[in-house]
Amino acid sequence: MKKIDLFLQTIIYKAIEDLSDASVHYLIHARYFFYDTQMNDYEPFHLNKNSVKRIELLNDGFKCKMMLDGQEKDDIFSIVIPFHLIRSVSRFYRSEFKNEEMLFSKSLI
Repeated sequence: MKKIDLFLQTIIYKAIEDLSDASVHYLIHARYFFYDTQMNDYEPFHLNKNSVKRIELLNDGFKCKMMLDGQEKDDIFSIVIPFHLIRSVSRFYRSEFKNEEMLFSKSLI
């Protein structure tokens, strides 16, 4: 079992709580699983009330159903994000991703 960063876990729980407010946006860089295939690099994904349809906490990460930007509302996909594969988490209060508030960042050693 991977060691879980409790500070990161707290940030993710706060991000989930913030999904009730459409003005709050999170940009998370992680090596997540998309259609059961792990991304080879740390890829960004946008977490917001309007992008997430369902979120589920796991013991070592979280899983969410999301919409692809600009797609039909029926085009929903699942991603799984293990906590130990998150590189950074930023919060924004505008969808233009201005005035970044870096909440978590780890080195890639």
